[in-house]
Amino acid sequence: MMLNSMRRFRNVATAVALLSIWSIAATAQQSGTVLHDSLTILGGPTTVMEVNIAGPKGANSETDLLLQFGPDGNSRTNPVPDPSLSDAVRFTVSASIGGSRDFTTTGGAETQLFSNKIVAFAPVDDAPGLYALSIIHRQDILSGTTETWKVQVSGLPRAGLRMIASLRQGTFRSLMPTGVSQGPPTITLAPSPVVAGTMATFTVKASGGIDLSNVALSRVTIAPNDGISNLSLGNATPDSIVLSFNIANCTRPGDRTLTISDSNVSASTVFPMAAMPQVPGISVVPNRVMVSSTSSLNVTSTGCFDLSDVTPSQVSLNPNDGISNLRVTQLAPSSLGLSFAVAGNASLGNRRLVIDNGDASAAAVLEIARPSPPPRPPPPHHCGAGQRCCEDDGEGSCTMCIPKTSQCR
Repeated sequence: MMLNSMRRFRNVATAVALLSIWSIAATAQQSGTVLHDSLTILGGPTTVMEVNIAGPKGANSETDLLLQFGPDGNSRTNPVPDPSLSDAVRFTVSASIGGSRDFTTTGGAETQLFSNKIVAFAPVDDAPGLYALSIIHRQDILSGTTETWKVQVSGLPRAGLRMIASLRQGTFRSLMPTGVSQGPPTITLAPSPVVAGTMATFTVKASGGIDLSNVALSRVTIAPNDGISNLSLGNATPDSIVLSFNIANCTRPGDRTLTISDSNVSASTVFPMAAMPQVPGISVVPNRVMVSSTSSLNVTSTGCFDLSDVTPSQVSLNPNDGISNLRVTQLAPSSLGLSFAVAGNASLGNRRLVIDNGDASAAAVLEIARPSPPPRPPPPHHCGAGQRCCEDDGEGSCTMCIPKTSQCR
């Protein structure tokens, strides 16, 4: 009889499949709706449904309840990941005629606790997340008699899991919880914006069923994550959590996406990151170059001015007469090498060196000069009045003067 029941469950599963084509825009707020022979529920760790079985029903007739579970917002069958329920889930079946039995997700059959009934519960192998409950009536249910059966499902995830139920040979009487879905899982931040070179701390607020009370750091991401370090969480409740992290001084400004996931659903929000408030600048060594030469200079930056991707087209000298063969080398975030040739007829004086890195520009001043003439030799040294020279350097300069009255040694 159990095998025949499973075959009938598979036939009913075709009808349930029509109910399980969930919209991509489905939501995660706890909600539920019950109809005559079908219901749907979303979120909440415990679900309770009541089923009325009214006579007349003949002996060996049966009432079939199908329960199918899957991730909310799924847009195809055989969802990934597989919606298998955890070992903590329990299905408690009780009846107005007396009797109660707990079933695990592995199923089972009960022939003793319910008078004149066989109650069988089992997963349906060829449909992931689908479970079948069969109540087989071994004696007639008389006309005018109604049995009420309660099925409680406990240990479910708090949010993100959709359950759809279909009933044959009975009607749904009640459902808990019920309500209208309030929107998709979302998170919001306060305060903002976030500034590079600081430690950011703000409160994340959640709605739409995402649970922040047990979120692990591994389920929190910021993208892009360059410049982000020391991420930490605190003061966690189901609806809020405090998030903090350090931001390196020269982190690039722009929008970042924060994503938080609990065990079932995830939500994202975008927050702006502002640049560190510094004035970009550059300095150049040496700052004096000669005509008729090829000069090699070292440029360093301040104020988070990034030189690591600078190209020759982003470097200019103004005025640029007499300048050629400009090259950049040894690129690093805060320095680069710069070389160029200076013609012999280049105009003398100050030039303005400007570098534009795509985000900002910075300038320094250098001088174009002529080489200094070689030093003149000192004039010949002669002895003064009343002296005579005893030694000279051979080029007309005396190196030893003595009084005329003295003898040279």
